[in-house]
Amino acid sequence: MEEYMQKPTTLSQQEQVSFPEPSFVPEKRPLGWSGWTMIVLIVLLLGVLISAGIGGERLGLGAMQGKAAIESAQEHALAFEFAEAGDDLALAHNAFEGARSGINWMFWMKPIPWVGDQINGVGLVLDAGIESIAALESAISIAEDVYEIVLETQALLEENNLPADVTSFSTLPPDIRGRLLSSLHNSHDRLLEMQAKLRIAQQDLADLHELNVSPALLDAVEPFEVLLPDLIAGVDFFIPLSASVDEIAGVGESRQWMMLFMNNTELRPGGGFIGVVGLLTMNNGDLENFLVQDVYDIDQAALDSEAYFVTPPSPITEYLSINEWFLRDSNWSPDFAESSETAITLLRQEVALTGQPVPEIHGVFGFTPNVAEDLLELTGPVEVDGHVFTHENVVELLEFEVEFGFVDDGIAYDDRKSIVSDLADEVLSKVYDLPVSEWGSLFDIFVKSFSNKQMALYASDDQAQAAFVDAGWSATMDTGHVDDVLMVVDANLGALKSDPKVDRHITYTVEPDGDGYRATVDIEYTHNGVFDLFTSTYRTYTRVYAPLGSELISAEGAYKHPNSFIPREVDVAEELGMTSFGTFTWVDPQKSGTLSFTYALPDDVAEAIDSGLYQLKVFKQIGADNHALTLDLDFGKTMLAAEPAEDSSEFGDDLYFLNTILDQDMVFTAELAP
Repeated sequence: MEEYMQKPTTLSQQEQVSFPEPSFVPEKRPLGWSGWTMIVLIVLLLGVLISAGIGGERLGLGAMQGKAAIESAQEHALAFEFAEAGDDLALAHNAFEGARSGINWMFWMKPIPWVGDQINGVGLVLDAGIESIAALESAISIAEDVYEIVLETQALLEENNLPADVTSFSTLPPDIRGRLLSSLHNSHDRLLEMQAKLRIAQQDLADLHELNVSPALLDAVEPFEVLLPDLIAGVDFFIPLSASVDEIAGVGESRQWMMLFMNNTELRPGGGFIGVVGLLTMNNGDLENFLVQDVYDIDQAALDSEAYFVTPPSPITEYLSINEWFLRDSNWSPDFAESSETAITLLRQEVALTGQPVPEIHGVFGFTPNVAEDLLELTGPVEVDGHVFTHENVVELLEFEVEFGFVDDGIAYDDRKSIVSDLADEVLSKVYDLPVSEWGSLFDIFVKSFSNKQMALYASDDQAQAAFVDAGWSATMDTGHVDDVLMVVDANLGALKSDPKVDRHITYTVEPDGDGYRATVDIEYTHNGVFDLFTSTYRTYTRVYAPLGSELISAEGAYKHPNSFIPREVDVAEELGMTSFGTFTWVDPQKSGTLSFTYALPDDVAEAIDSGLYQLKVFKQIGADNHALTLDLDFGKTMLAAEPAEDSSEFGDDLYFLNTILDQDMVFTAELAP
């Protein structure tokens, strides 16, 4: 113990102890490339995880909030709470913008196969949603303006015990109708903005299908894709209406419209034989006056006057033996604007001969019995003079009463068409009184009738006419922006009401011809009728419209007289910025016949084909049925693509071969190899 206690307790008191040097000492050196790479990868991985987390959170949260806001906007809009709906849409807009920023945080994933398509696809969907919401914000704004006016009349409607589902435009006071129409007119710019945004959204969704995206994503946007065309169609309809409503409805000043009842059972170039003419006066949306007359009564003044002489188109004289141009034959041009101007001129001249005030016509509204059929299907049957007209019998029953039934009804010959006036009054009254709930169906009828060219409008006001042209309501023949044109135009001259019994199959062939190309148009007429009170041998003066500068090579099936096979020459003219070839042909009931024209196409068509891009526009005749159309176009070079596309069995050759139905004006595009 004592020895232990005597040992030194500090280093100063003990001897220094030596330790051996270690056999290995780590070398101090700079961090190499592998070390830095590892650090960078770790940082990048952390950045990727963070950005993915942020992006995913923003995307999910934004989409969820946007969906909830849109649903809330829909509920508020259906409750006519437009201010609240507008606030909801603003929230949805901001939410989708936030979701879009989430996509931007995932930019690093876009190069990854399949994953990148999903990200781009979601981005396109969000872009479409943002544009659509912006368009809906404009729609809510317009609805809010209109509803503010409607609210002012609510007390009046309640006093008269008029529930919303039976409230019609005609029940509103004139000043309210005027303000509603003015509101529609003032919304034109906002509607144009809506149109642009909706089309961008539609294109975004179309681009989505070009990506390899998940079927779940496509399923999610399918309802939106179904809805967009209807929204666009509605906006497309209201844009020209907003631009022209002051002229159509007489906002601020009365407007008088000429109505042409164009009977396409006796087809004429401008829609059908004009048997009845109406003069309709509108004032602030109110039907101020509506007068309907037999066209022969109007023409009688000119017939009785030695001072009247207007030279008609030569085929009218040649095949109807009429030496003067009367109102009933005024629609000789297949361009509705040109026919309308002729009709206005002839009407004013004929009325002037009677000593009555000459009407100032602000526009022309033409329609065929097809429109009457559709309207009666919507309004239900109408009873006139003891006869019940339905959408199924209106054409045949009206035709019979005008031609024969008036005798049994004890009606004088000169008054036989009064039933047309009475029927028009009843149908127009029913249309005018349609409840608001049926306005959508009425809108569909108008859209269909304009598209199928069973109805057309012309306005003397330049702005209104431009709106009709842009909307496709004018039935005019615009040949701009295409290389080749085609239109087949029939004029029933003395063939009774045979047109519904005659089918037409139009075949258009193009083939190389030396350094250029030649075209052949075959019109096959198949007469399915039999001789009866309304049906006879079909007699038609037919014109084919081709590009300006086309040169006739030959024609077959052209005859000089009915029931004769003596060949007739072809009349060649320049009309409407095109070259027309016209001649006469005929077909007996239960027979078929073909009229053919072959002509050299002008150099600019050949240049378009040689450039590798060719466009053909085929016009449908106003009032014509939906006829079969076959294209057999040999360009002498390989077809790369076409719109509308051929059947897949036709791919890979020099031909563009297509069978379709000409139910409206159509454009065909072919992309060709150099």
